[in-house]
Amino acid sequence: MSHLGTLRAADTSSALADSGLLKGFRKPPAEALPRVWWHWMDGNISKAGIAKDLEWFRDAGVGGLVNFDGGFGLKQIVDPPVTYQSAEWRDAFKFAMERAADLGLEAGVAASPGWSETGGPWVAAEDGMKKVVWSETWVDGGRTLRVTLPRPTDVAGPFQDHPGEADVRYYKDACVFAYRVADGARPQRELEPRMYASATKASATAPVVSGGSRGVKLDSAKLSSGSLKDVTNLAPPTADEPTWVRIEFPRAVTVTGLGIAAGTSAALQDVTEFGTVVEVWASKDDRTYRQVAEGICKDEQRTLFLPRTEARYFKVVFKAPGTPAEVPYYLPQPTGAEPVPLRSLVLRTAPTVHRFEAKAGFVQAPDYYRIDTPEEGSAKAVATSQVIDLTKAMDDEGRLRWKAPRGTWVVVRLGAGLTGHQNGPTTEAATGLEVDKLDAGRVRAYLTTYLDSLQKATGKNAIGARGLTALLNDSYEAGPQNWTDDILKEFRTRRGYDAGPYLPALTGTTVGGPAESDRFLWDWRQTIGELLTENHYRVVHEVARERGLKLTYAEAQESSRAITADDMDIRRHADVPMGASGNPCAPGDRLGERYLVDMRGAASVANVYGRDFVACEAFTFGARNLMPGDLKPTADQILLSGVNRFMIHTSAHQPQDDGPGVTLGGIGWFFSRNETWADRAKPFTTYLARCSYVLAQGKAVKDVAYFYGQEAPAPALWGPSRRQPDVPLGHDFDYVNADVLLNRLSVKDGRLVTRTGMSYGLLYLGGASERMTVRVLRKIAALVEAGAAVAGTRPVASPSLADSDEEFRALVRRLWGEEGERDRVVGAGRVFGDVRAEEALSSLGVAKDWDYAFDADDPLGWIHRRTDGADVYYVVNRRAVRTTLDVKLRATGKAVELWDPVTGGVAPATFRTERGRTVLSLDLGPSDSRFVVVAHGTPGKGTAKAATGRVIGVVEGGWTVAFQPDRGAPASIELGFLQDLSEHQEAGVRYFSGTATYTKTYRAPGREGGGRVWLDLGEVHDIARVKVNGADAGTVWCAPYRVDVTDALRTGANKIEIEVTNSWYNRMIGDMQPETKTPVTTFVGQLWDLKATTPPEPAGLVGPVRVEVVE
Repeated sequence: MSHLGTLRAADTSSALADSGLLKGFRKPPAEALPRVWWHWMDGNISKAGIAKDLEWFRDAGVGGLVNFDGGFGLKQIVDPPVTYQSAEWRDAFKFAMERAADLGLEAGVAASPGWSETGGPWVAAEDGMKKVVWSETWVDGGRTLRVTLPRPTDVAGPFQDHPGEADVRYYKDACVFAYRVADGARPQRELEPRMYASATKASATAPVVSGGSRGVKLDSAKLSSGSLKDVTNLAPPTADEPTWVRIEFPRAVTVTGLGIAAGTSAALQDVTEFGTVVEVWASKDDRTYRQVAEGICKDEQRTLFLPRTEARYFKVVFKAPGTPAEVPYYLPQPTGAEPVPLRSLVLRTAPTVHRFEAKAGFVQAPDYYRIDTPEEGSAKAVATSQVIDLTKAMDDEGRLRWKAPRGTWVVVRLGAGLTGHQNGPTTEAATGLEVDKLDAGRVRAYLTTYLDSLQKATGKNAIGARGLTALLNDSYEAGPQNWTDDILKEFRTRRGYDAGPYLPALTGTTVGGPAESDRFLWDWRQTIGELLTENHYRVVHEVARERGLKLTYAEAQESSRAITADDMDIRRHADVPMGASGNPCAPGDRLGERYLVDMRGAASVANVYGRDFVACEAFTFGARNLMPGDLKPTADQILLSGVNRFMIHTSAHQPQDDGPGVTLGGIGWFFSRNETWADRAKPFTTYLARCSYVLAQGKAVKDVAYFYGQEAPAPALWGPSRRQPDVPLGHDFDYVNADVLLNRLSVKDGRLVTRTGMSYGLLYLGGASERMTVRVLRKIAALVEAGAAVAGTRPVASPSLADSDEEFRALVRRLWGEEGERDRVVGAGRVFGDVRAEEALSSLGVAKDWDYAFDADDPLGWIHRRTDGADVYYVVNRRAVRTTLDVKLRATGKAVELWDPVTGGVAPATFRTERGRTVLSLDLGPSDSRFVVVAHGTPGKGTAKAATGRVIGVVEGGWTVAFQPDRGAPASIELGFLQDLSEHQEAGVRYFSGTATYTKTYRAPGREGGGRVWLDLGEVHDIARVKVNGADAGTVWCAPYRVDVTDALRTGANKIEIEVTNSWYNRMIGDMQPETKTPVTTFVGQLWDLKATTPPEPAGLVGPVRVEVVE
């Protein structure tokens, strides 16, 4: 409502006065309170600090915590540091768990030290995450061969011998096979190449060494060897002058692909397409070149398909990289001076699988269907009949004896190496290998050791039912894994055919044909994903239950595809599925699109699988200088995604009392007892809890089950420039995946239903559903025959090699009919082909759940739940300006009320019932939100008294401002008028952080009639507590900054005190000023982009302050 209609917490009249819904809204229970990440950083731990942290959590309205043992190499303020699992650490951990239980706080712990994922120093090499490694020996057949096959690398890292995090060695043989290639094909190293670069540069500060038109000679043998251990630094390309490498051969060669490792990457599992653009050119005479391919290269190897090309000279041209949409502030920012590190540059002569490293699961790709290996220009693929198993022909020393048929053969010795990924970030004492996540036995053994170590600290009475009660799998950041000991057996069991004839595709060679190899590799990734889901996430949940823990939480991977599995499948193996919100958003903006998908995915898991709570890692990035009012737009978008439990990121453990104190290296929101506003946090957490409570009641109301296909995780399908699915405004949806389709959906009365009570009017095929397996297609056909409605473009193919193309085509014809059919009756159901969801829903008679007219962007966000006694819509004004609109709701009832989650106030709304819909007007201020509650009963109408108001006085003139002591400011100043303190001429005021108390005497005029008296503070930075004549009138943390002073303000003289608190941000900048001799702040973390020249943020009471009467 308008500011004149601000709902007071004291308003009590309600049609639902006796309901548990209203009672829980007014006083949220513990289950609705937000939780916090509680990072213990770099051994900076004290029991005194633990006690104060936990007591503050309770007092600040926090319901629980998840403990992390973190490490970012921060400075030590506890000396000596408390080492992980030392006697001192165990004592502190036991104390923390027992004290949390005494205070009624839910206490959890991450599934490993650090936050990702399941690893530690007790994980042996043979139990670590594994990758495929291999060596190749090219031979000419027609004779009996006696050759020693090179042992593949034992270097731990992401791909072959690319070095990784861990200095550990491991290799285990798996199989040996040979495949035949075209006569004359040879590896590049045998073709005597010579390589030249246009220019090199040893480092970012070194000079550029130019080779002129001929180029600087490179070590061709090293770059042709396939080894990734060494780096040759090329000069960075510019927009005007690209960098090139020319490859010369003594004679013309025929190539089919290019393997290249060049460029930088923030992390090897990074899945964005930002990188160095490369062009591949070919020439027969070194004078006239033609372009044959283009791609993007990174530090991890990428292999690009080349149309079959015969030439003697090749040039690989590196273009200046584009600027990514966003480089997070905590990562190195590119300057353009960095050289291009070149590890390998190999032209292939065997038939090439495009981007095989991603398809085989070494790295990830945002969209696999966009990197199909082309049929046109492809070299003749290896025939499956020409792949020969030679495993038994090699002895333990690697000696092979084989009577090779005629032709050119590549003998591959393939085995398992380690990815080398370690848990973290944490301290050295807590760091070790990540466990093999595809092996249930190893995951179980890992967890047993881990939980035993925690129980050794807590004792039996502070773990399980009391004390430590929850286990968290945080966002998956352990990198890819594509091998485990039994994977070939599991592949045959799950896919129904033998992987052996297709194993060359794991090394980049096409078998059977481009599509055949791509489909095999899809099956390979599916097997990995299923093993990860079942043998890791399911086992984590099972072990936690066996150990008596009450709750498991599980995130997937937030905003990208760093995991080879379906994110909904992962999170269904948890009591509380989780998402993450990423960077905060300003009023009028949206959160990152992939984060919105991630959170909705978590909510969809809860809806479909019957989970009560949906959690969100909230405020992770870019929030360190923000205050609660700044975060309300972000919190509201989190709630609109279906979240009903906030996990605030982060509240680092504070071993000392100086502020802001210890941080997670400067990442996350600063939310701890050492914040300037720590004693004013509860109004914000209460708002979160009110919303969370209401949005956990009843069932979600959705119209559409949105199938996003079988190339998950879903967040990878919607990039920054691509909005969420094309479900029409006014209808809401849940995501569904293959498991939901196959095992959870049935049909009742023409609607899709689940055992958990969800109901959908339409199954929409979107995302990556242009390809689907025959098994899924069969189930869709069965649902349609039973009466379901399906809309979406007809699928074009199965992604799986195991499927029958004939059956696939028959099912598609049965459902979609002939090309161009738009509305087809099949059995008792309907199939809408090439029809938008909006048209299909309209044709089905599914009315909009939420409807209103607007002129431009969609200003109101909403989410709908239905309880036994009411339909509840949470409505958010996403605009930065006031918005007034008439809305129509599909729900009807006897009364409509507006519930204000900020104040707890409740008021009746004016409404009418019209053609089976509830019609009412909403007037919402910038970033304002309300619950619209429709009480069940005979549909009717209601008229609420319109609020009218008038200003009866302006609090003008001078103010005395007293500053919190020991903050670098004077004890007090006199202001002739209100102003932004960050613009004050005195440095101590300009850089002040903390609470400034504004005091003045105000003579209030007499007033006639009734109504309530409000003190409107105008512009405030950032939290205000108001006292009138010594009486506390309340604390306000977001706009509109208004408090009810009816019972405190009297005619005549009144003492007004307004305590205004801002963040530590300004004082931190002040401490960087050259004239500052003694810093006020104690900061343990990275400051990132904060520096002395950073302007301070607005601070204090700006006003104007007015007295209003509302009747």
